Amino acid sequence: MGFNENIAAAARIAGLDTETGLQHFAGKAVLYDKGLGLMNKKVFASVETARGFLAEENWNELGLQAHGLKGSLANLGAVHLSDAALELERAGKNGDGTFIKAHLGTFLTELEAFGKELAAIYGGKAPADNPLVKFKPIIDAADAFDYAAVYSEADMLDQTETDPKVKEALAGIKKLAEDYELTAIEDFIKQRFS
Repeated sequence: MGFNENIAAAARIAGLDTETGLQHFAGKAVLYDKGLGLMNKKVFASVETARGFLAEENWNELGLQAHGLKGSLANLGAVHLSDAALELERAGKNGDGTFIKAHLGTFLTELEAFGKELAAIYGGKAPADNPLVKFKPIIDAADAFDYAAVYSEADMLDQTETDPKVKEALAGIKKLAEDYELTAIEDFIKQRFS
């Protein structure tokens, strides 16, 4: 597709105001298209980086990352996502882990959905929709018989996950870890998501 077709397709993305985005790129469709393409290349890495900062409880770095995303998203016309990034930026700057833990999951879910829409247009590499991918760190920890890591990985995913089916599975995984049933965890996950 050409840049005009890409922008027409992007105009159908919920929460993306392409008219505002075009204005931020001086009305130059070719530049706006490149901006959308650049976001397409970095969005999924940004999600994973944010999850890492959450796991480390590194609020300052998470706030700095949110600052960068805020500007990029605003320039593209993704105002709702930009506003949410602003709130996370402020929370990171203030070291407000409680706010971040309460709001980051929703933001990342919406950012991933936005990224998947861009990937459909620009051919980006969206992470596999296979839910088992989310559980890989937990399965790896179980394979290593690391009870604490299983529980910690499950807890970290639980903080950023909004899918009720995944949250229910995480509760079951934590129970298995508490009962020292690590060899059952992978089968437990596969039964629910395969």
